[in-house]
Amino acid sequence: MKLDFKLATKDKRLLLTLLIIAIVVVAFIIFRKIDARIDEVNEEIKALEAVRDDYDEKNQHRSEYIVKSEIYDLMYSNIINTFASGLDEVSTIMDLMDIEDDTNAWIKQAGFGRTGVLYSFGQIPSSNPSSSGSGVYSTDLQGVSSAQSLSYECTYDELKTLIERINNTDKKYKIATMTVSYNQGEELVSGSMSLNYYAVAGSNRMWPGAYIPGVSQGTENIFASGTHTANPVDKSYLDTMKSDYDVYVALNSAASDVDSIVVALRNDVIGDTRASVNSNSKEKVQIHVSGSNGDYKISYQVGNTTYPATDYAAGAPLLVGDTLDILVVSKARIDANDTCVAMLTVINDSDMTLNLGILNDDTENPRCVVEQQTGNVIVHR
Repeated sequence: MKLDFKLATKDKRLLLTLLIIAIVVVAFIIFRKIDARIDEVNEEIKALEAVRDDYDEKNQHRSEYIVKSEIYDLMYSNIINTFASGLDEVSTIMDLMDIEDDTNAWIKQAGFGRTGVLYSFGQIPSSNPSSSGSGVYSTDLQGVSSAQSLSYECTYDELKTLIERINNTDKKYKIATMTVSYNQGEELVSGSMSLNYYAVAGSNRMWPGAYIPGVSQGTENIFASGTHTANPVDKSYLDTMKSDYDVYVALNSAASDVDSIVVALRNDVIGDTRASVNSNSKEKVQIHVSGSNGDYKISYQVGNTTYPATDYAAGAPLLVGDTLDILVVSKARIDANDTCVAMLTVINDSDMTLNLGILNDDTENPRCVVEQQTGNVIVHR
């Protein structure tokens, strides 16, 4: 018996129709995927073209942008430097004492609020097509503030001087509220005021803390004269250096959240002039200043890091005022295992006297040891 497997014409047409439908469906699916991929590629092309156009535009104005960036960096630094680099109750109390001395007003009572963070810098997203979504810059700077309440008593003229003194201090104070009452019999005014104190803190902004004239530094019993040594120099100049210096050296514990030895220029809030090392042992630190007649250069080395990073021997420009001041601020040792020491060499080849102020250092176990000084250098402790 023979089986005939020949397809009828009708069946052939059906199979051909199904095959054509299958081919069309497969082709449609493949086309959809290709079309979707084409859309994706087109979007990528548009994004890359935007970046290319952005780079082309920047390249055409490259010199202009470099100059403007330097100007804006300087403006940014100048604005930030109008704020104190930190705040605490001790510093505020010393400020109030200075205000009393300057104005003869009697501050009868003062209350202090807690310090809080108002603003974190670097949170603004970039609109640059080449870095869309990322931050404009990276920084740990924070705007902080605290509130103070004062009650006072003084003459009318002293009140005007008090208000002017608060408004024109080197720190950012703002009088939020104020009450005034006048005693005609005694010719005195009295009242209260609320002050807000603002500062900008960060690892690139050294906070020297409070300096209390006449109080020596020590590590043990504050009443034991054996652990305290009176500093024989003019402390008023060291106090002035806290807010008026050109270069700072910050000495901390190696276990802290910042490097144990940091050297930088005072007005640098970006960190371009920073040289640092995190070490729990003795480290060589050398600072060299040269120049004359307003044209000065500086270079310094901390461990293996230098400023400037290139052409170190030539130095970098240093802008100074009437005095040339380097401020060393030392933090208290946290325990016996905290052994970081800066072995400091200061070379002054300039035509100015270099004032080296060493603040808060322990006289028994110092973090800063002046190993060598060359030229006209005066050390204030």
